[in-house]
Amino acid sequence: MSLPKLENIIEKLEQGNTLTKICSDKDYPSISVVYRKMREDDIIHKKIMKAREVGTFTILDKIHDELEQPQDPKYFQQYREKAHHARWLASKLASGIFGDKIKQEVKSDNILTISWGKPPEIPAKKNLEAIES
Repeated sequence: MSLPKLENIIEKLEQGNTLTKICSDKDYPSISVVYRKMREDDIIHKKIMKAREVGTFTILDKIHDELEQPQDPKYFQQYREKAHHARWLASKLASGIFGDKIKQEVKSDNILTISWGKPPEIPAKKNLEAIES
C-alpha cells in the first residue's frame, strides 16, 4: 500500500467512512490487503486505529446534526437506533473519552526465584538439640 493511498484511507476514515466502504472502491486496496499491512506494520496499524477514533467524532457530529433537524415521526425509531449505535461505537472506538470504565494499565515486575542449596540454620532447632543433649 503506497503512502498516498494510506493518507487517503486515513482521511476518509476521519470523515466517518467505514474501512469496508473505502476498500470497496476499485481505486483502493482490498480490505484484506489493508488488514495484512496493519498486522505487518505497527505504524500503519496505529494510524488507521487513530483515524477510526477521530472518525467516531465525525459520526457523532453527523448524528447530532441529523437529530437537530425536525424529522418525520415515522422515522423516529430509525434515528433512535442510529443514535444508539453511534454511542456504542464511540464507547468502543474512543473508549478513552466515551468509555464507561476507566482503562488502567498496570505493569508490574513479578519475579519468582527458585534456588537449591542448604537451608539456613533455624535457631529453634539449635535450642532443641541443646536440650536433648
